[in-house]
Amino acid sequence: MGKESRMSRIDTKGAGTFEYPKGLLHLEYTLSNGQMFRWRQTPDGWWDAVTGDRMIRIRKVDDPASDVDRFEFFTYPGEPDLAFIEEFFRFDVVLDKLYAAWLEADPYLGSLAERFKGLRIVKQKPEECLLSFMCSTANFIPRIMKAIAYIAKTWGEPIIGPDSKSLTHAFPAASVIAALDPYEVSDKTGLEWRAGNLVKVAAQIAAKPENWLDELSRLDYATARGELQRIDGVGPKIADCVCLFAMAKDQAVPVDTHVWQLTRDRYL
Repeated sequence: MGKESRMSRIDTKGAGTFEYPKGLLHLEYTLSNGQMFRWRQTPDGWWDAVTGDRMIRIRKVDDPASDVDRFEFFTYPGEPDLAFIEEFFRFDVVLDKLYAAWLEADPYLGSLAERFKGLRIVKQKPEECLLSFMCSTANFIPRIMKAIAYIAKTWGEPIIGPDSKSLTHAFPAASVIAALDPYEVSDKTGLEWRAGNLVKVAAQIAAKPENWLDELSRLDYATARGELQRIDGVGPKIADCVCLFAMAKDQAVPVDTHVWQLTRDRYL
């Protein structure tokens, strides 16, 4: 699919900037909806998101008179990288066309698209996405975020910003997590039994060929999903989370008890 607009980059006080069709990138809906756990909003309106070994800092610039939305951003380490922003927010997906198709197929679904307009599926790093969701089973978002933040700060590599200062930490590699004591992880993070699953899955990933998960991204959805479920500890929901949130496989629909209940009540 083609991009929704041609974006431009202009440096303003060190920040990159771009324009995007009005309402088609809603930062709060996109970052805080539970598809990723490494984000925070600052009091002055910036959103920080960590994926892999990089951090995005982005905010919308208020301009009610404009017929487009304007954003300014940084990517660390290094200079503002618009291509990285485009890939992360998946600007290749044309939301307006999807909204029209959903409304025609199902007015209820179309009404939800209008209510949460600008919510985008991001593209995370597959290894980090998988290991993060190992922390999410039967858990709730604030506790997941707290545990993952502790894991990153304690065992991850620093992400360097201006003046060579550490801004945050990357999520540690599978090989690092595989070497941890699950009882220590549980004690420090409150993950309880999930810590054992996290270390177990990390060990299996670490034993795979380098970039194995990236290679899965190039396979079709059914094959990638099946290979993920061959990992001891990874079930259908987590496999679908990785396929959707890290591999851009939009056929994937992660189903938990809430999604199943809504589907049953509405459509069955």
